[in-house]
Amino acid sequence: NLVNALIDEAIDTPGALPLLSFTLSELYLKYLSAEENGTRDDRTITQADYEQLGGVARSLTQAADKTYRKLVKQKINFSIIRNIMLRMISFNSGELTRRKVPTSELVYPEPVNQQVQRVIEGFVAARLLTAGLDAEGQEYVEPVHDALVTGWQTLLIWKQKKEASLLLQRRLTPAAQ
Repeated sequence: NLVNALIDEAIDTPGALPLLSFTLSELYLKYLSAEENGTRDDRTITQADYEQLGGVARSLTQAADKTYRKLVKQKINFSIIRNIMLRMISFNSGELTRRKVPTSELVYPEPVNQQVQRVIEGFVAARLLTAGLDAEGQEYVEPVHDALVTGWQTLLIWKQKKEASLLLQRRLTPAAQ
């Protein structure tokens, strides 16, 4: 039943394989935790674990919530987290999508820059952001999947509150560069 539930949920999702891979790794981590606690020793992932994750799409947003709370507990200012994540969304044809952000756009004066780097490292370590080099050799970071951008309620609330300034920022960034 679990295999069928995973397939049914992922089959119609764009970019299903990375999303399914993330969910399976989260299920495996739940199994390892249960094994360490001595509550499971049968080498299985369960339907209950899947439901606790909230399914394929919700597993990503739950991980984002968990990472966000962890960073706030580490005394990272929530507005820094918000600003970084809002830079990673785009409004293409009215649709909300992820945006590849050159790391040069994420450089701030100290000591804010140290917190920015901790936020990026935290989300990368949680496998919610990817970092790499583009075709021109510039470093970038971006959300791992559009499901994070379209499904993470915290980010959607931030977007709604800051939409006007985000649109202005998108127009000014190329001119500033």
